[in-house]
Amino acid sequence: MNARRRTRFDVTALSIALVTIAAILVSLTQVFAGEADVVGVKAQPVAGAWRFDVTVRHAD
Repeated sequence: MNARRRTRFDVTALSIALVTIAAILVSLTQVFAGEADVVGVKAQPVAGAWRFDVTVRHAD
């Protein structure tokens, strides 16, 4: 039974490590993405709140 618990721990630790690495890689792509330009904005009041439609242009 100890072997089974150790395997569950190893799988959980591996899953956490993979998710952490993936999050780091995704954040790095955002750092090097460059600037984006806002080319259009439309604001509308909707039921006591606001709705914003925004168009953004990027070199990607």
